[in-house]
Amino acid sequence: MSEQWYYKADDKECGPFSWDKINSKILADELPPDVLVKSDSMSEWKQAQTLPVFAHIQNIPEKGKPKKPLTPCHDGGVDGYPKTIESLPKQNAWYRYIAKSIDMSLLGILPSTLLYILYSYIQLPSDQLFNWLYSILGTSFYLTLYFLIETWVLSKWGTTPGKSFLKMKVRTISEEIPSFEVALRRSYYLFVYGFALSSTIFSLICHAKAYDRLNKQRTTRWDCESGCIVLTEELSRGRVVRAIILGLMVFYLGSQIPLYIAFYSTRILNF
Repeated sequence: MSEQWYYKADDKECGPFSWDKINSKILADELPPDVLVKSDSMSEWKQAQTLPVFAHIQNIPEKGKPKKPLTPCHDGGVDGYPKTIESLPKQNAWYRYIAKSIDMSLLGILPSTLLYILYSYIQLPSDQLFNWLYSILGTSFYLTLYFLIETWVLSKWGTTPGKSFLKMKVRTISEEIPSFEVALRRSYYLFVYGFALSSTIFSLICHAKAYDRLNKQRTTRWDCESGCIVLTEELSRGRVVRAIILGLMVFYLGSQIPLYIAFYSTRILNF
């Protein structure tokens, strides 16, 4: 069932309505941009123009002036997801990529460690086809466990270490921290549309398509399908440089720490 919305008029609650219905009323000047609205997932009333899902109404001109046409950005997505570029915050695809690199290095330490320990106890045959399939299974195991960890972190704080450093927050269209179910749905779509189910070749194609979509439409397939919006802030050049340095350091540590942990763990277990 799609999310229902309500608005207040003369201190009276009106609704339920779909997001499209309330949005149409505001665009048609039947409701003011600062009308109080609330959805099923919101705990309190907020002015429509303060919510990311209604961000485009801040550009509505005064009465009597022509309205600037809005730019469609995509089709599909959950009910109430912004349908125009003006409705979404500006994005920088490279910043998102840096944040994801930091997250995969930090949050991926546990999956990598378990994978190395598992590898140390399995004797692989020399058959190349078997090794290829085993590599796919190992990558799938790593990504599955990583996305479960990321899901928990997102549902707990609404951001991740990499996103937090680059001043990004993941919110629902009601500006709430995603629930575990919503965050899990986002991670699933990221696994499918962003990493092509751990296929190396196809994941590169998915990355390129996501980069193009993010620059042109300000959203990704996994955000759109899960009903999430990534809120951003302006970054100084110094913070971006520090983020790149941090990403390189974390990448190195994230590749070495699991090796050391797995090595000493296996020695202790075999003692």
